[in-house]
Amino acid sequence: MKRICFTSFLILIVMLLLVVTSSSITFAATISGKVIDESGQPVTDVIVSIQSFKGKFDPSNRRINRLEPIFPPPQPSPTNAKGAFEIENITENSVNWINVLPQQGNKYNILSIDFQGISFQFVPYMFHWNKGFPFSIDEENDIKEVKISVRRQMRISGQVLTSDGKPLSNANINLQVNSRDIKGSGKGRTSFGTRLNADGKFTHYVNSEAYYTITIQYQNQTVKSKEILLKKGQSIDDLTLQFKDEFIIPKVPVVEKRAPNVNQEIIQLARQKRREGMWAINPANRHAYKKIYCQTPQEALDIAKEHEAHLLTINNKEEQQWVFDVYGVENYWIGCIETDKEGDKLWDNGEPMTFTNWDPNPLLPKSETPEPKNISNVKLFTVLIGVTGKWQQVRDGNAIISITKSAILEKEDLLIGLMKPEE
Repeated sequence: MKRICFTSFLILIVMLLLVVTSSSITFAATISGKVIDESGQPVTDVIVSIQSFKGKFDPSNRRINRLEPIFPPPQPSPTNAKGAFEIENITENSVNWINVLPQQGNKYNILSIDFQGISFQFVPYMFHWNKGFPFSIDEENDIKEVKISVRRQMRISGQVLTSDGKPLSNANINLQVNSRDIKGSGKGRTSFGTRLNADGKFTHYVNSEAYYTITIQYQNQTVKSKEILLKKGQSIDDLTLQFKDEFIIPKVPVVEKRAPNVNQEIIQLARQKRREGMWAINPANRHAYKKIYCQTPQEALDIAKEHEAHLLTINNKEEQQWVFDVYGVENYWIGCIETDKEGDKLWDNGEPMTFTNWDPNPLLPKSETPEPKNISNVKLFTVLIGVTGKWQQVRDGNAIISITKSAILEKEDLLIGLMKPEE
């Protein structure tokens, strides 16, 4: 494949990367293609992923400035039997990194990418190699027939055995890798601590062809492999290293654990204070708001009733932003949505909906649990998603319930805690 000099490479990248505009974000673009190895055969055990950012590519610094991730990210695509992939819902007017990730334990290095009729020799040091290859998406512009050429990363995998031939399971060892260049031009050594798996196995990835020697140290014992020759693209997965002497298994003294002396009354008071929270006044509408903690949306409704309040009703984007500014960006239960006889949606306090911010894309994958037959009898709850600022409706059993433990109460009365006048 034709190599592109560094200067030409940067010029082509600048032509390829478009300046990010300030237009509204939509989800319409798609990128598709295939992943092949050096011989042109399809690679089926990888996942093609994309990281999308708002920002501007700076060719002089070879990096993206002001990286701001876009949520939700595009769904990664595993390659099929033909090595093909397709990633949808890529944000238009964005800067993106495309990368190849292992799916079945095999790591791959990108060699080249054929992208919109231009062939790029992938040189890791030119960009953030761990992020992948940068490109941009223009408005209403799908990218097709991308070809990613990869090489499986060289590796040394082996199993460590005790003197009686059993795997040294889940042991923390010191692994030392010595290398000797095939041409005799130099040597290298790296040493680090790692943990063997339940079968006593380890895997170490290498980047260049050389003679390698593996040394394992454990409990003042050392075992060393023979010298292994690895040429470009080769790997060894059946290395076995066995210690000669038995290990002394240290006895861990049993320490009797005593329950701490905890004042349960203080704990209950602390929980009550956390539950009650403090009211804050929104100067824009003179309404009072309070953040509470709850285990379920139904509990949030019960607490609202205790306070003679209702769950948050959002009438404009400024009110929603005020809630985030005051109480922090996280998930909150807000007013449950009901429907009147004419089919219009209402807040749980009976107010009409004058502003909506529904999210058509679910935050979490749909549960495999079958939905109840009579869905109309299952109560709906509404959650304000912190990371997106959008609203989503969920039913009992939805996974979002387990990650939403806060709610916002709202009260129209400015004076909180005063006795009501007698009628």
